[in-house]
Amino acid sequence: MSVKLGIIAGGGSLPARIVRLCVDNKRPVFVIAFHNETNTETCEGTPHTWLNIGEVGEVIRRLKLEKCEEVVFAGSINRPSLSKLKMDMRALKLLAKIKTVSGKGDNALLSLLVNELENEKFRVVGADELLKSNVPLGLIAGREPNPNDKNDIQIGLNVVTAMGKLDVGQAAVIEEGLVIGVEAIEGTDKLLRRCLGLKRESKGGVLVKLKKPNQEERIDLPTIGINTVQIASKIGLSGIAIHANHSIIIDREKVIEEANKVGLFIIGVKA
Repeated sequence: MSVKLGIIAGGGSLPARIVRLCVDNKRPVFVIAFHNETNTETCEGTPHTWLNIGEVGEVIRRLKLEKCEEVVFAGSINRPSLSKLKMDMRALKLLAKIKTVSGKGDNALLSLLVNELENEKFRVVGADELLKSNVPLGLIAGREPNPNDKNDIQIGLNVVTAMGKLDVGQAAVIEEGLVIGVEAIEGTDKLLRRCLGLKRESKGGVLVKLKKPNQEERIDLPTIGINTVQIASKIGLSGIAIHANHSIIIDREKVIEEANKVGLFIIGVKA
């Protein structure tokens, strides 16, 4: 039997997708869910507990109690203010370390959490490793990008790479060579919605998503799903360019079907 997997579950559909994979493969699983973050349907019918984000010690205690050997981080977490966190003793001991990285972006903070779990002898695995998600280089769905699309993609690659070096965000929306919006702490879906009132009315523009340079790849890889495709189509984008071999497409077949249906291209690109 496979070793038991602990899922530290944020928001979005990715945690539920991993739960479903474990159930289908008869793999034992336990979900750490967070109040005001994790979707309730993620935990339905699955062993789980609800905690606050600041309960670091309790997360580790429950994972040990449930005899989880592997742990995966999945889904988005809205980074809370340190002043508002209800921290347990384990979190308080980490506070000094957290403060040293709080101004360096999410990647530094997430790397600290990975190190803390590894020090407790858990094996931290990536969601892409579990889902065997390999985003190929080249066209995945829809038509081939035209010259304008290719120019927007290249500008997007330059912009997102520069952002990633500062550990800021993973995505940008480019239209006719102009930067319409860049991702900060709000996430890709909110970035797209923010661009709705900024784009030209005609169809065009590309969402570009890349992993950050030197990113901890077991957490927070660039991810798209059906919701991303639907919002991108709603605001009139032509396509999505996503980092080949360093990204996740949730429910890939359904995403491809939806992209083809709404006339949106998806292409795997190199940074």
